[in-house]
Amino acid sequence: MTTNRRSELEEEATSLAKDRRFGVAGDTYVQASFEEAGQWFGSASWAMELRMLFKACLCYRLADQNRQCRFAAQLGIQLAEEYAARMRERPEPTHPPDQAERGVWHEFIGDFRLVAGLEGATGRMIPLKRFTVK
Repeated sequence: MTTNRRSELEEEATSLAKDRRFGVAGDTYVQASFEEAGQWFGSASWAMELRMLFKACLCYRLADQNRQCRFAAQLGIQLAEEYAARMRERPEPTHPPDQAERGVWHEFIGDFRLVAGLEGATGRMIPLKRFTVK
């Protein structure tokens, strides 16, 4: 597993999404997330796997594949919750980047819930069909 492989998969998924093949794009983004999580789990990954899962959620939502959207969202939520727990186990942060990192996981959780329509979502979701992929 390599970051290069993740990048290749991400490029492929982006191309598929541009061609409006959202279901296949979602699958490819999930595969890209596994490449990243498999390599970096438990260390500094810059949340790339969560970004890939979030893009998968959006693609599945656009493809009206609700089960797959929930799957990607729930997987992303589980990873974000684990990362948040690991951050809580670290010593109290002494500078702002650490403090921001402690909060970003909760932002991901909320975003996943919102896109997938899961319980606990807050905010207002603009219908995704209004947006076009360029």
